[in-house]
Amino acid sequence: WKFFCNLMDAGRIDICGEESFGAGSSHLREKDGIWVALAWLSIMAHHKKSVKDIVEDHWKKFGRHYYTRHDYENLTSNEGDAVMAELEIFIKLELASQNLKVLKHGYFIHEADSFTYYDPIDGSISSRQVLTLHCFTYNKGYRIILSNMDRIIVRLSGTGSCGSTIRIYIEHLEKDETKMMLD
Repeated sequence: WKFFCNLMDAGRIDICGEESFGAGSSHLREKDGIWVALAWLSIMAHHKKSVKDIVEDHWKKFGRHYYTRHDYENLTSNEGDAVMAELEIFIKLELASQNLKVLKHGYFIHEADSFTYYDPIDGSISSRQVLTLHCFTYNKGYRIILSNMDRIIVRLSGTGSCGSTIRIYIEHLEKDETKMMLD
Protein backbone atom coordinates (compact mmCIF):
# COMPACT_ATOMS: atom_id res chain seq x y z
CA TRP A 1 0.00 0.00 0.00
CA LYS A 2 2.84 2.35 0.88
CA PHE A 3 4.02 2.56 -2.74
CA PHE A 4 0.64 3.86 -3.97
CA CYS A 5 0.46 7.06 -1.87
CA ASN A 6 3.09 9.00 -3.85
CA LEU A 7 1.44 7.93 -7.11
CA MET A 8 -2.00 9.10 -5.89
CA ASP A 9 -0.63 12.41 -4.58
CA ALA A 10 1.00 13.09 -7.95
CA GLY A 11 -2.19 12.27 -9.87
CA ARG A 12 -0.58 9.25 -11.58
CA ILE A 13 -3.28 6.83 -10.36
CA ASP A 14 -6.79 7.35 -9.03
CA ILE A 15 -7.61 3.96 -7.53
CA CYS A 16 -5.64 1.11 -6.02
CA GLY A 17 -6.19 -2.16 -4.22
CA GLU A 18 -4.23 -4.73 -2.29
CA GLU A 19 -4.27 -8.42 -1.44
CA SER A 20 -6.56 -8.25 1.60
CA PHE A 21 -9.28 -6.75 -0.63
CA GLY A 22 -8.64 -3.22 0.57
CA ALA A 23 -9.27 -0.60 -2.08
CA GLY A 24 -9.29 3.14 -2.12
CA SER A 25 -8.80 6.20 -4.23
CA SER A 26 -7.02 9.52 -4.20
CA HIS A 27 -9.90 11.19 -2.32
CA LEU A 28 -8.69 9.65 0.95
CA ARG A 29 -5.35 7.86 0.36
CA GLU A 30 -6.58 5.03 2.58
CA LYS A 31 -8.66 1.90 2.19
CA ASP A 32 -12.34 2.81 2.13
CA GLY A 33 -15.00 0.07 2.09
CA ILE A 34 -17.92 2.47 1.58
CA TRP A 35 -16.21 3.99 -1.46
CA VAL A 36 -15.61 0.50 -2.92
CA ALA A 37 -19.29 -0.44 -2.52
CA LEU A 38 -20.40 2.82 -4.14
CA ALA A 39 -17.88 2.39 -6.97
CA TRP A 40 -19.26 -1.08 -7.77
CA LEU A 41 -22.84 0.17 -7.62
CA SER A 42 -21.92 2.98 -10.04
CA ILE A 43 -20.27 0.54 -12.46
CA MET A 44 -23.30 -1.79 -12.32
CA ALA A 45 -25.73 1.10 -12.91
CA HIS A 46 -23.70 2.46 -15.83
CA HIS A 47 -23.38 -0.90 -17.61
CA LYS A 48 -26.77 -2.24 -16.49
CA LYS A 49 -25.12 -5.60 -15.75
CA SER A 50 -24.50 -7.82 -12.74
CA VAL A 51 -21.08 -8.02 -11.08
CA LYS A 52 -20.70 -11.54 -12.55
CA ASP A 53 -21.33 -10.28 -16.10
CA ILE A 54 -19.00 -7.29 -15.68
CA VAL A 55 -16.19 -9.48 -14.33
CA GLU A 56 -16.63 -12.11 -17.06
CA ASP A 57 -16.57 -9.39 -19.75
CA HIS A 58 -13.34 -8.09 -18.21
CA TRP A 59 -11.81 -11.59 -18.24
CA LYS A 60 -12.73 -12.08 -21.90
CA LYS A 61 -10.99 -8.84 -22.83
CA PHE A 62 -7.90 -9.00 -20.58
CA GLY A 63 -7.68 -12.59 -19.30
CA ARG A 64 -8.38 -14.02 -15.86
CA HIS A 65 -5.79 -13.53 -13.17
CA TYR A 66 -5.52 -16.43 -10.71
CA TYR A 67 -3.78 -15.78 -7.43
CA THR A 68 -3.13 -17.70 -4.25
CA ARG A 69 -1.10 -17.01 -1.13
CA HIS A 70 0.20 -19.57 1.32
CA ASP A 71 1.55 -18.49 4.70
CA TYR A 72 3.91 -20.60 6.76
CA GLU A 73 3.68 -19.04 10.20
CA ASN A 74 5.26 -19.47 13.60
CA LEU A 75 8.73 -20.17 12.28
CA THR A 76 11.63 -19.10 14.41
CA SER A 77 13.79 -16.38 12.90
CA ASN A 78 16.53 -18.95 12.32
CA GLU A 79 14.13 -21.31 10.51
CA GLY A 80 12.81 -18.53 8.26
CA ASP A 81 16.32 -17.30 7.48
CA ALA A 82 17.51 -20.84 6.70
CA VAL A 83 14.64 -21.46 4.24
CA MET A 84 15.38 -18.21 2.40
CA ALA A 85 19.11 -18.98 2.29
CA GLU A 86 18.40 -22.45 0.82
CA LEU A 87 16.04 -20.93 -1.76
CA GLU A 88 18.69 -18.43 -2.85
CA ILE A 89 21.29 -21.18 -3.24
CA PHE A 90 18.83 -23.29 -5.28
CA ILE A 91 17.94 -20.39 -7.57
CA LYS A 92 21.57 -19.40 -8.16
CA LEU A 93 22.60 -22.98 -8.93
CA GLU A 94 19.56 -23.55 -11.16
CA LEU A 95 20.10 -20.39 -13.20
CA ALA A 96 23.88 -20.79 -13.36
CA SER A 97 23.66 -24.37 -14.63
CA GLN A 98 21.69 -23.36 -17.76
CA ASN A 99 20.28 -26.88 -17.43
CA LEU A 100 16.96 -25.65 -16.16
CA LYS A 101 14.63 -28.24 -14.71
CA VAL A 102 11.38 -28.58 -16.57
CA LEU A 103 8.51 -28.26 -14.12
CA LYS A 104 5.26 -30.26 -14.12
CA HIS A 105 3.58 -28.56 -17.10
CA GLY A 106 6.73 -28.08 -19.18
CA TYR A 107 7.69 -24.70 -17.73
CA PHE A 108 11.08 -23.75 -16.35
CA ILE A 109 12.51 -20.89 -14.35
CA HIS A 110 12.98 -18.08 -16.86
CA GLU A 111 14.19 -15.42 -14.44
CA ALA A 112 14.60 -14.92 -10.71
CA ASP A 113 15.49 -11.78 -8.84
CA SER A 114 14.96 -9.75 -5.74
CA PHE A 115 12.27 -7.13 -6.24
CA THR A 116 13.31 -3.47 -6.23
CA TYR A 117 10.77 -0.65 -6.45
CA TYR A 118 11.81 2.62 -8.10
CA ASP A 119 9.42 5.42 -7.14
CA PRO A 120 8.85 7.51 -10.30
CA ILE A 121 7.71 10.50 -8.23
CA ASP A 122 10.46 11.12 -5.68
CA GLY A 123 13.18 8.87 -7.13
CA SER A 124 13.47 6.79 -3.96
CA ILE A 125 14.49 3.17 -4.23
CA SER A 126 13.20 0.35 -2.03
CA SER A 127 15.76 -2.30 -2.79
CA ARG A 128 16.15 -5.81 -1.57
CA GLN A 129 16.04 -6.50 2.09
CA VAL A 130 18.76 -8.88 3.14
CA LEU A 131 19.62 -11.13 6.03
CA THR A 132 23.02 -12.35 7.14
CA LEU A 133 23.47 -16.00 8.06
CA HIS A 134 26.82 -17.70 8.71
CA CYS A 135 28.72 -14.68 7.32
CA PHE A 136 26.80 -14.76 4.01
CA THR A 137 24.16 -12.29 2.86
CA TYR A 138 20.87 -13.61 1.49
CA ASN A 139 17.73 -11.97 0.16
CA LYS A 140 14.54 -11.87 2.22
CA GLY A 141 12.39 -12.18 -0.87
CA TYR A 142 12.45 -13.56 -4.39
CA ARG A 143 10.44 -13.13 -7.54
CA ILE A 144 10.58 -16.24 -9.71
CA ILE A 145 9.24 -15.93 -13.26
CA LEU A 146 8.50 -19.11 -15.17
CA SER A 147 8.83 -19.55 -18.93
CA ASN A 148 5.06 -18.99 -19.40
CA MET A 149 5.38 -15.73 -17.37
CA ASP A 150 3.58 -17.14 -14.32
CA ARG A 151 5.07 -15.66 -11.19
CA ILE A 152 6.02 -17.08 -7.80
CA ILE A 153 7.00 -14.73 -5.03
CA VAL A 154 8.54 -16.01 -1.82
CA ARG A 155 9.23 -13.56 0.95
CA LEU A 156 10.09 -13.53 4.60
CA SER A 157 7.60 -11.40 6.47
CA GLY A 158 7.69 -9.92 9.92
CA THR A 159 3.96 -9.19 9.91
CA GLY A 160 2.75 -12.59 11.09
CA SER A 161 1.26 -13.09 14.52
CA CYS A 162 4.60 -14.15 16.03
CA GLY A 163 8.08 -15.17 14.90
CA SER A 164 8.79 -15.31 11.19
CA THR A 165 6.31 -15.99 8.42
CA ILE A 166 7.18 -17.14 4.92
CA ARG A 167 4.61 -15.99 2.38
CA ILE A 168 4.41 -17.70 -1.00
CA TYR A 169 2.37 -15.99 -3.72
CA ILE A 170 1.54 -17.81 -6.95
CA GLU A 171 0.06 -15.93 -9.91
CA HIS A 172 -1.17 -17.08 -13.30
CA LEU A 173 -2.83 -15.14 -16.12
CA GLU A 174 -5.22 -17.35 -18.11
CA LYS A 175 -6.01 -16.06 -21.60
CA ASP A 176 -7.70 -19.21 -22.93
CA GLU A 177 -11.42 -18.39 -22.80
CA THR A 178 -12.35 -22.07 -22.47
CA LYS A 179 -10.42 -22.25 -19.17
CA MET A 180 -11.35 -18.85 -17.74
CA MET A 181 -14.72 -19.81 -16.34
CA LEU A 182 -13.43 -22.88 -14.48
CA ASP A 183 -13.28 -22.70 -10.70
